[in-house]
Amino acid sequence: MVSSDAAPCTSDFTPYDVPIKGKPYRLWDTPGLNVASGLKLLRRRKTSTIGSLKGFLRERYRRGELELLVFCVQGGRARAAMSKAYKIFCRATRHIAIPVVIAITHLERVQPTMDAWWQDNERRLRDLGLFFDGYACLTCLSPHHRRWASQQDIRALISAEYPQPKRALSALSVREYLDDPNARCMVC
Repeated sequence: MVSSDAAPCTSDFTPYDVPIKGKPYRLWDTPGLNVASGLKLLRRRKTSTIGSLKGFLRERYRRGELELLVFCVQGGRARAAMSKAYKIFCRATRHIAIPVVIAITHLERVQPTMDAWWQDNERRLRDLGLFFDGYACLTCLSPHHRRWASQQDIRALISAEYPQPKRALSALSVREYLDDPNARCMVC
């Protein structure tokens, strides 16, 4: 579900079963953090959304259902607000050694290719402390001459094999993190 409204439209964790290259995947659409938004509604929701996201990820991990997290952002300047969202996202992921990739949308006007956004912004993202195991620069507009390529890029991003992140915690630390809902990020 998408919306052009300022208010968020995804309020629940929704699974989608999708075949990619003949292999079944379960993709979860989650409520966004919307850290960059100045809306009071989002500020009130932020704390509950963070807790819900962490609990959701904890449960998926316990069930052995978590293999990759896709950090979706709109293209534009790499700003501190994106860093805040990443740090919140990181707290719930790097503890459990799950690869994190980034999908950047709204890049249909970037020239000469949408990947130029990544080339122009990768260093800035790293300077902000944002590190990713992979990326895809996308447009979701339909119809758009770059949409087919974007679909192929996101499928490749999801189906790629990623090594376990090097900054993973020990098994004991993972267990402590999963069992303690107030645990803080030690590696992010």
